Amino acid sequence: MYNNTAIRKFLIAVSNLTEINLQRNGLIEFDVETTENRNLKTLTIVHNAINAIPKNIRYLEGLEKLFLYNNSLDYVDLELFTNATSLKVLSLYDNFIKTLDSKLGLRFSNLQTLSLSKNKLSFIPYFVEAFPALNAISLRKNPWNCRWLEFAMGHIEARSIQIARKDAVCRHRWVGDVCCYRTVVDFLFQAQSEELRNDREQLLKLAQENRDLKDVVGRLNESVRKLEERLVDNKADGEV
Repeated sequence: MYNNTAIRKFLIAVSNLTEINLQRNGLIEFDVETTENRNLKTLTIVHNAINAIPKNIRYLEGLEKLFLYNNSLDYVDLELFTNATSLKVLSLYDNFIKTLDSKLGLRFSNLQTLSLSKNKLSFIPYFVEAFPALNAISLRKNPWNCRWLEFAMGHIEARSIQIARKDAVCRHRWVGDVCCYRTVVDFLFQAQSEELRNDREQLLKLAQENRDLKDVVGRLNESVRKLEERLVDNKADGEV
């Protein structure tokens, strides 16, 4: 369904449809019938004004491809997609997403393509654990935290994951072919890290000094013990 600007809301009901495509309709909201739906494989709702993903999307258990790009999303809870165990493609580019919420234990074992370009993301929690099968990702035009991006790039390069549509320009810092931003948190983290390193060095030095002191005390104790033995022996000789 294309260019039908009279539609503002849309309900995805259980049917035999394997694909639904809604483009440029001015949609601001969609919902899903609260009945298990394994028939729908591809859902495309793009170039609309969707600002939230409904909780009932978890009923689309047969979903393999989900396209929600070019909307008005600012938050995405990945837990909503855990029932879609066959999900292979998740396209969320060109939104306003600040948080891609993941939790420890979430795992999308079949997700191969993740498109996140042109959002407001600075990091993705549990990125490595959540997407073990990933082979293509788009990251450009996000205000990525440099420390997180360095970590993520290490994994991406080690797994030979393809980065699609790289950043063209960068006013801050490059990590690979993706731009990142150093924030106040980075500077605080760096300062704290340096302070922790200094504290660690001091602790190691104190620990070494403590070990040396223990050695000295041990030697003194041994000397005292020998001296006491000699005094006892001398006393015994005097009594004889």
